[in-house]
Amino acid sequence: MLQVLGNSEPSTWINSSIRHQPQTWPKSIGNLRESQVGRLAASDVALLYPEAVVASSDAFGWQNIRVLHLRHTLNEVVLPPTDSHCMVLNLGTPVFLSAQFDKREFEGEVRAGEIAIIPADSSWVCKSQDSHLSTMMLLYLRPLFVRAAQTEYDGSHNGTAVTPQIGFKNKHIRHVAMSLLHELMRRVL
Repeated sequence: MLQVLGNSEPSTWINSSIRHQPQTWPKSIGNLRESQVGRLAASDVALLYPEAVVASSDAFGWQNIRVLHLRHTLNEVVLPPTDSHCMVLNLGTPVFLSAQFDKREFEGEVRAGEIAIIPADSSWVCKSQDSHLSTMMLLYLRPLFVRAAQTEYDGSHNGTAVTPQIGFKNKHIRHVAMSLLHELMRRVL
């Protein structure tokens, strides 16, 4: 997955994704059964911590991706599993992140400018020390989109699983994420 994101131009990456999944994030909620909507609401960071959300891409109809810009002073943010992969870009003070994936625990520090990848169906916790202001961007990616991007990038159909990765730097992923955040903030303001 890192290679797919790391070697793509942001505009090409976003535009090529639109062809793969015509369904947008807000519209997809309407297609869920009532029991699934309850799970979505219980695991949506925007509903669990609304005071932390600075901006969200939900109103813009972006396909296959969802961007949330968070800023908070909470010591701990607990997130239950979601149906999408989540990339966390830390934009502020260091945080400690732990993720539960396939009955295994992954943990580590994520410093400013570093990234963490949390696979779909993983629960995770983000902790900060001393109620410092934490600023981060969450980039949710639909698993089918990630598989399609991998196939388009390297022609493989092996469906390589996404595994947790905590606290690493990648200038290409950061560039894509910051481009999306800039576009989000431009639309919000």
